[in-house]
Amino acid sequence: MVGVPAKATKVSLGRSHPVVGWVGRNLMRISARLPLWSLHAMGAVVGNIVGVLPTRSRARSLTNLGLCFPELSTREHKRIARKAHVSMCGMVFETGALWRWSRDKVLDLVRKVHGKEHMDAAMAQGRGVILALPHLGSWETVGLYVSANYPMTGLYRPSRVRQMDSELVAGRTHFGAKVVPAGVFAVRTLRRALAQGDVTIMLPDTDPKSGQAVFAPFFGVPANTGILISRLAHDSGAPVLFSYAERLPWGRGYEVHFVPTDPEVSGKDKLLAATHLNRGLETIIRRLPEQYLWRYRRFKRRPDDAPSPYDKPGLVVG
Repeated sequence: MVGVPAKATKVSLGRSHPVVGWVGRNLMRISARLPLWSLHAMGAVVGNIVGVLPTRSRARSLTNLGLCFPELSTREHKRIARKAHVSMCGMVFETGALWRWSRDKVLDLVRKVHGKEHMDAAMAQGRGVILALPHLGSWETVGLYVSANYPMTGLYRPSRVRQMDSELVAGRTHFGAKVVPAGVFAVRTLRRALAQGDVTIMLPDTDPKSGQAVFAPFFGVPANTGILISRLAHDSGAPVLFSYAERLPWGRGYEVHFVPTDPEVSGKDKLLAATHLNRGLETIIRRLPEQYLWRYRRFKRRPDDAPSPYDKPGLVVG
């Protein structure tokens, strides 16, 4: 079940890269035959290497950490950046397996669920639930766990590699979820999903296009923050929860967390809603900073068209 077809939403698929697609599909098939501990071990090896090399990814991570945690030392920034690359590479290696493993195998890897009572209480209201799913831990695990236990419709962006898009859709829907490609009909589809009591999943920490966001403080730094989550919550009355899956060490599995948001997140005031959304996001990132995707250019767009912090020279720190 894949919701609205990509063609109907006028969504541009990624570029055609047949060789890259062939390699990607076969690597995913191989990963599905390996145990989780070995996938995370490979991720740790690659991540520890990438996390210390003078790469653009590391430079962006250190820039973000310097902006968000100015009270920490440069040494601590480097440590978190390295650990975050280990987490990111673990995600790369585990994704193909998670998308292919059986429902029982994936659910067995969810060792504990924190805050499930919040999720069940929200669902009991009958208005659907909006899950704000940040780039923290194993977000694919959250989607699979939720779709295995609740009716779910998720918003997604098509793969940059056209030949991998079918893999992405099949992986995210094989426990019964529906996915909606971002496009002109996406909001309408999400509204309909909430009205019928579905869980909808959206990312709260992206850098949306102008006109779809406001600048709100994120770790004290103005960040371009999407207003769709708050708009849908205000219009539908659906509760908003944060969710993330903590990746446990040594390939032991995951712990899924559901965290309530401040009621102001659903308010009519766009700036106030975005501010409270970011404040809640900060709280859960501080619990697990080593598993956040710090390489993402969260502060690329600046108020008054100020220069991006990622354009500055000297970002590659040894």
